[in-house]
Amino acid sequence: MTILFTLSAIGAQKQEGIFHHVIAHGMRAKLLTLFQLVRIERSLFSVTSLKSNFSNLTSSPLAIRNHLDHLAREAESRSLKQFLHDGFDIGLSYKAWEQAKEKNDFFILAPKLKKVVAGVRYLDEFKKAAMGFKSSYDARLDRLTPGMSSEVVDRLIARILPYRDRLQSIPAQYTDHQDTDFSCPKDTQIKVIKNVLQALGLNEDNTDLYNGNYHPLAFLINNRLKITHNINPTDIVQSVLDVVHEAGHGLFRLHMGEDSQNSFLNMTDMYYHGPDETTAFIFEQYICRTPEFAHFLHQQIKEAYDENEMEAPSFNQVYSRLMSDAGGLQRAKSCSTRYPFFLFQYYEIEKKLYEREIEVKDIPAEWQELSIKYHGWHVTDDPNQNVLQDPHWSTGEFGRFAGGYLPGLMMAAQMFETMIMQQPEALAEVARGNFTNIINWCKENIYTQDRRATFQDFVRHATGNELDPDAYLRVELAKEKYAPRHVLLQRPKHPPASCGLF
Repeated sequence: MTILFTLSAIGAQKQEGIFHHVIAHGMRAKLLTLFQLVRIERSLFSVTSLKSNFSNLTSSPLAIRNHLDHLAREAESRSLKQFLHDGFDIGLSYKAWEQAKEKNDFFILAPKLKKVVAGVRYLDEFKKAAMGFKSSYDARLDRLTPGMSSEVVDRLIARILPYRDRLQSIPAQYTDHQDTDFSCPKDTQIKVIKNVLQALGLNEDNTDLYNGNYHPLAFLINNRLKITHNINPTDIVQSVLDVVHEAGHGLFRLHMGEDSQNSFLNMTDMYYHGPDETTAFIFEQYICRTPEFAHFLHQQIKEAYDENEMEAPSFNQVYSRLMSDAGGLQRAKSCSTRYPFFLFQYYEIEKKLYEREIEVKDIPAEWQELSIKYHGWHVTDDPNQNVLQDPHWSTGEFGRFAGGYLPGLMMAAQMFETMIMQQPEALAEVARGNFTNIINWCKENIYTQDRRATFQDFVRHATGNELDPDAYLRVELAKEKYAPRHVLLQRPKHPPASCGLF
């Protein structure tokens, strides 16, 4: 979610109060974390503001970006009341999305979404002109992750799309969990989740866990991590994966530099979405999909089930469930072998909207067409799987899929490969519930990096190479059920040379 600079100047006691207000009011107050600063950015980065300060800038995009960041920090003095007023239009759009999803009718959202598109596109067209981007959409992608562009995404698509059928078939190869009942009481799930978090170094000394029907988020307030999540009553494994994703974000929040720990949500700032998602994906999609983590998780589930005199699923069933996903066309529940294809789908639509090749009213038809291209079949008439499945567009978060989740997943795969080649014993320790070496590696190579670096600098620092989609393909294809087990561990202890795509 986007960092709310405005709230970072509020005192510690008030921050706690606002957080508990968010928790108490659930989905409606969740808008506090979903507001994309469309109207705020219009005023904050206005033409007048830039013209009045342009004489102090060099012609380099980095200098302009740093200046924009300075202006953003100045905005911390804005009042909460003014902030909420500026976010009101986005709030109405989000509410329209909720109604549209409930009734499965995209055109309830369309009028509000049209205004949001006009707002974010207006801002990014100005940034294109001011900072010399090739397109306004490139300005949007770079705003989320420095250095990201349409050219980078297009190259990723060209490299990965030929493997679509092979990659997307992998989850279906794991069938041991089918017909297995993973449901269990809430208290049992919470016990397992707390044990997993404890192994990650997140305990009552530094973390507050909020269990209930919450959108999963990770906050850092007064040096305490606060994780909200939604218990899945029918699938304890999915509940664990959802929390581990947020724990990955939370570890980043706890271990990033002190200069980053003064904002209300302590998200990564507005230029760092890709690396932030890397920190979540490396745990949820990679470490937690290994046989070693499956062994650890199975032990935790078995102990909790035994206490309640319940029959626990077997190791094979737990591992099989970890390697599969919910199926269908639901992005948020898909595993990493299928996940990029959702991001490619969103990317094509967003790019066409920005370039005015399509209008908002054309999105449903475009979504259907791209579902064939990237998934091989038309979407069902299910709002959890069609174009209404995600709220991001209604809150102005254009570019988040291609500019945040996509580089985050690609970098996570590459860093995971590098990590286990550099310290292959780390996964064996995970089987015993010991994540110390993994977290220390992340501290050294990820958490304390310069947050103004480009994504290429970020991945190069951790792996020695620029972004390499072949690393993603190696890691994912090693998951094929009949591939040699631990095929990655049999590789040399040095990352392979870059494939040269970038």
